[in-house]
Amino acid sequence: MGKMTPTGVSSRPRLVLASASPRRRDLLATVGVEPELQPADVDETPLPGERPCELVARLARAKADTVAGRLDDPSDAGAAVVIAADTVVALGEEIFGKPATDAQARSMLSRLSGRPHRVLTGVAVAASGRTEVDVDESTVWFRRLEVADIDGYVASGEPRGKAGAYAIQGRGSLFVERMDGSFQGVVGLPLLTVDRLCRSLGWPLATWAVNPS
Repeated sequence: MGKMTPTGVSSRPRLVLASASPRRRDLLATVGVEPELQPADVDETPLPGERPCELVARLARAKADTVAGRLDDPSDAGAAVVIAADTVVALGEEIFGKPATDAQARSMLSRLSGRPHRVLTGVAVAASGRTEVDVDESTVWFRRLEVADIDGYVASGEPRGKAGAYAIQGRGSLFVERMDGSFQGVVGLPLLTVDRLCRSLGWPLATWAVNPS
């Protein structure tokens, strides 16, 4: 297949996001990129002794490789570029994933109250039989939370499906005193990291950007 050239486009591969996350899709949309969505069904259980950075890197790679492997012709050079990501919150080396119940959400938020924690997002990009992986890390400081803060937030439903039981782009922002790192990474997809990995495989993210009308 041909590639982007300074004078135009002869052809370009499909861009696939290995996720059903509306947050990741919306982040790509901010730079005019609208990928195909093909969620990956991957067991996200941490391995014994696995550190947070190791977990998100492994899962991002597994998601990218799973989706790349089921495309029609993954051996066709340039046929598809697959982006995948995985995000966790870590308190020390303890991993906080997505709460399965409201009780788990309350417990996570109570433990994050008044303390700094790390948010790690593993990013993987697969193309032409290669997969490149990197991990974006940010630190977030929560203010001290009252029981009423936590109960009201859990009742809102926003903690469901969110790593660490909060969404920094939503009502969870009311808990954040400050952060050091990438806001996009905390939301779930650091675009600078995505673009760097795409470039390393020969396809800058802007390859798929739609010019505004």
